[in-house]
Amino acid sequence: MAQDYSVGACPGHPHAVAQQSFRHSIGLFLSKCFLTEYRSAFPTVRVTTRNVDSPASRELAALGAEIYSFQDSLTNVLDGADVVVNALPTHVSEEDKKKATAAVAATSSVKVYFMSEFGV
Repeated sequence: MAQDYSVGACPGHPHAVAQQSFRHSIGLFLSKCFLTEYRSAFPTVRVTTRNVDSPASRELAALGAEIYSFQDSLTNVLDGADVVVNALPTHVSEEDKKKATAAVAATSSVKVYFMSEFGV
């Protein structure tokens, strides 16, 4: 049997992923990938959004995502997360982007951080 070395596949070592925003197409696509294709590697998937009651939020929650509001403490959202994907839209203020980056830097559990500047 072939060994799976895809992103996050680490047999016996499940990880948690937190994604900052999903409201645009790439963020929603990434969330669905973590919740379906990579679910065994990432059993905990957390996403932040402006509207926790939107149809997209409900869809992701039905797939098993933990949905958080932008108003929730980033410390709580990121607690225990191994991977953070910054999928914040381009219209987010520089101040909010810096706040999000600082929260990730202050969280000791985060091992990998994909900044939006790297093509997300």
